[in-house]
Amino acid sequence: MRKNDPLVSVVVPIYQVEDYLDRCIESILNQSYQTLEVILVDDGSIDKSPQICDAWAERDQRIRVFHKTNGGLSSARNYGMSKVTGDFIMFIDSDDYISPDAVQRCILSAKANSCDTVIFTYWVFDSEDAEKTLDAESKTFPHNLKADSLKSLTFLIQDKFENYAWRIFTSVHVYRDNSIQFPEGRLFEDILTTYRIIEKSNCTYFLDERLYYYRVRKGSIMSTPNIHQLDQMREAYLERAEQIATSHPSLSVYNAAQQYKLHYRIATTHDYSTSNDPEILRRVTQSRQFLVNTSPDRYTRRLFNPYQLITLTLIRAGMFGAIEPFFYKIRSYIRVVRFSLRSFTTINS
Repeated sequence: MRKNDPLVSVVVPIYQVEDYLDRCIESILNQSYQTLEVILVDDGSIDKSPQICDAWAERDQRIRVFHKTNGGLSSARNYGMSKVTGDFIMFIDSDDYISPDAVQRCILSAKANSCDTVIFTYWVFDSEDAEKTLDAESKTFPHNLKADSLKSLTFLIQDKFENYAWRIFTSVHVYRDNSIQFPEGRLFEDILTTYRIIEKSNCTYFLDERLYYYRVRKGSIMSTPNIHQLDQMREAYLERAEQIATSHPSLSVYNAAQQYKLHYRIATTHDYSTSNDPEILRRVTQSRQFLVNTSPDRYTRRLFNPYQLITLTLIRAGMFGAIEPFFYKIRSYIRVVRFSLRSFTTINS
C-alpha cells in the first residue's frame, strides 16, 4: 500500500448468503491492490450473514459493517454508496467473488487511459462450483478499447455487453456529481442505472479480462420467473431506450431494434418457455409470433451475435419449437467446452 494510491471502495450488499459470504469477502481482502475500504451492507438478513460480517470486521480494519432493515438490492447498494469515502467504487454481489488482481487491473486501466470507468468481463458458474462457462458476450465484447460516452452507449444498445452493475469500476464522482442511484422497489435495476454511469463518464475502457465470477443460483429471484418479473424487464428496457434516445437523438434509430430484441429475449429465455404460468407462456408465444411475422432491419441485426442470428432464423422458419428441448442443453455444453478450451490455452500459454 502506497500513500498516494487511490482509495477503492468496494460495496457488498448482503442478504441471506451465509453459504457464500466468506468466499466473497476473502476474495476482496486478498486483492493484490490493498488500498481498499470494504463496505458490507447487511440488508436485514436473518441467517448467519450478520455475524459473519461482524467477525470479518474484527479481523480487518478496512471493513466497515452496516446493518439495516430489509429494503432490497437497490436500497442496500444506495445505502453503501452513501458511506463510501474512496476515489473509485465497485459493487460485488455477496454470492459472487473476484479474481486476485481485479482491482489492480481496473486501477491500471483507468489511469493508463484517463477514463472514469472500466468495464470488464466475467465467468459464469453454478451454485456448486461444478460448472464454469463463458458469458454469452464472449464474441462481442469490445476488446481492450477506449470509447467516449456516445460510442459506449452504442455498444450497450447493440448488446455488445450486458449491463450488470457489478462489472463496472468507476470514479465515485460519476455517481455523486450526477445523483445516480439504483431505483428502489424495482427489478432489473442495473438496466436503469448502468447507462447513466456510461453516459456521464468522460470515457469508458473496455477491459477484456475475466475478473469476476458470477454465480447463478437455482431458486434465486431472477431464476424463478413470474409475470411481474417479465413485465418489469420489459418496462426497464423500454424506459432505457426512451431515455437514451431523448438524450442522444442519433441513437433513436435503434428504438425499434431494441423492441425487436426484447421480443427475442422473451421468446428464447429458457425459464420463460418452460414456465408453468399460462400468462408467461402466452407472452412467449406472442413474442415468437412477432419474430415470425417481422423481418429484422439492418439496425436490428446489429443487436444479434452470430449465435443469436442462427436462433432467430430457426424461430422465423418455425423450427425452434421442435428442437427446443435439446437446444438449451447443446448451448450449455458448447459454453462448457469453450471454457475448457480457453482454460487449457491459458495454462499452456
